[in-house]
Amino acid sequence: MHALDDEQLGQPGVHHLFDLELVGDNTHDLALADQRRVRHGPHEPDLGAAVYDADASARQQLAHGDRRLGVHRAGALTGATEDTDSFKSAHQTPGIAAALNCGQAIVDPHLRLERGWGMRLVSLCPSISETIISLGRADALVGVTRFCIHPAEVTAKVRKVGGTKDPQIDRIVELKPDLVFVNEEENRREDFDALQAAGIEVDVSMTRRVRQVPDQLRHVGARIQAEALAEQRAAELEAELASLEAARELRDTAFAFAYLIWRGPWMAVGADTYVADLLSSAGGLNVLADHPDRYPEVSLDKLQALKPDVVFLPDEPFPFSPKHVPEVQAALPQAQIHLVSGDDCCWHGVRSLRGARLATVLAKTL
Repeated sequence: MHALDDEQLGQPGVHHLFDLELVGDNTHDLALADQRRVRHGPHEPDLGAAVYDADASARQQLAHGDRRLGVHRAGALTGATEDTDSFKSAHQTPGIAAALNCGQAIVDPHLRLERGWGMRLVSLCPSISETIISLGRADALVGVTRFCIHPAEVTAKVRKVGGTKDPQIDRIVELKPDLVFVNEEENRREDFDALQAAGIEVDVSMTRRVRQVPDQLRHVGARIQAEALAEQRAAELEAELASLEAARELRDTAFAFAYLIWRGPWMAVGADTYVADLLSSAGGLNVLADHPDRYPEVSLDKLQALKPDVVFLPDEPFPFSPKHVPEVQAALPQAQIHLVSGDDCCWHGVRSLRGARLATVLAKTL
């Protein structure tokens, strides 16, 4: 793990919300992050163009041996240092380590409804793939993207049909699916059109608010005949969202935040995004809420002028890690810096339960 030196550790705003461990000098992992890019929809070419331009920077980092962080889910929260106990006591927001159990499983990879169920499913959205598996229909999945990574022991065995932005339509057609799931923000309109032209039924979703997720879970459950499990998952999330609302109502003030998603150029989430809504549900105010773009480019100097109280650095789509903290902290000395799981903050579906738990902790502690 990259350890911060003593001077960096002296910066009181640095916090680490997940137990992170390096998986080695794995340029392939960072290349996947590069390919994964930022989720954007067919009607948002501004984001796509910006991140395609940023790819050159990411590939340059690869050439110089950047390392990819993997998120270790099993432990309590730790600081970005080898001396984790001393870091936690001195630098963590009080209560976060005790309150947030991000290691709690949300998907049982062994769960199966009746075997031999005849429907054949393809999912081109990672969060939907995870949701389908959580609802007991892993055996029905005949194709997923290479970015469908949760739970790994299931998705590793499912045939890959390309990426979210470059699916192999011919391969999907060969699989003869009864239904293909796509997401308006994750996938491209031209691929949706191609699938429909091939006579394949396509289910399209677009989730921009965390409170839309319970009904989306019920919708997926109805499409794959897993209504009972979907209702259970939706009820669990609704209960967590009620806890989140109660925690937010106890707050005296809001916290101003920025959630960065890319470096070179710097990019962040704007308004009308799922991530911004999740953090706003915790009592946050997005400092870029007035920007016309949903995923704007923004310089660190501009962010400094906007004076966020908290800056979140997720591990995807750009793999932010402890080594990026000093650069951001130097530009924003007044802000707390939190490293977070990008999957938990931006994947909607069954993973929204983890996101809601994180938001509840933030509401209680920031």
